[in-house]
Amino acid sequence: MKNVLICGAGMSATDLISYMLKHAEEYDWQVTVGDILVETATKKIGGHPRGRAVYFDCYDAEIMERYIKDADIVISLLPPGMHAAAAKIALQYNAHVVTASYASEEMIAMHEAAAEKGLTFLNELGADPGIDHMNGMRSINNIKKKGGEPVAFTSYCGSLVAPESNDNPWGYKFTWSPMNVITAGSAGACYYKKGNFRCIPY
Repeated sequence: MKNVLICGAGMSATDLISYMLKHAEEYDWQVTVGDILVETATKKIGGHPRGRAVYFDCYDAEIMERYIKDADIVISLLPPGMHAAAAKIALQYNAHVVTASYASEEMIAMHEAAAEKGLTFLNELGADPGIDHMNGMRSINNIKKKGGEPVAFTSYCGSLVAPESNDNPWGYKFTWSPMNVITAGSAGACYYKKGNFRCIPY
């Protein structure tokens, strides 16, 4: 049996928890969902026999270690600044790590040590970043298969806000932590245009 630890049971974890439990029997997974609000994790597991809810405080290394040490894979849906703390423990106990956030310098710094142990530390597997990258590469590869060569590619993640719901100065609806949106946006944007690498600060 593979032990899957999902760290964080917030809004962005709901579909993942449901998916993992749906396939737990088929793939022989035990799915542990850890959150500082155990009742939230318990509710999302919904009594599934392959699911378990535990108290998980990402600011308490002892509690994190208690659950990470038994995991085969750690899926961190913690605040972006806490992925590295969980990943360091996972590296110590030979567990793979997946996050939905941009790869931080701390996460990048663990790449070689993880690779030497045969571990996968995979970041940017959310909606943005993540699905947008995968869909982008699929589109580019399809163009190339047909003999074309892309000259430009722009990706926008999200959608237009309904006019009746557009009630803030950004014209943006938060589907994730507003603080994380601001943090991600503060990095600015870097891209290639006509072969030249460009960065636009926030």
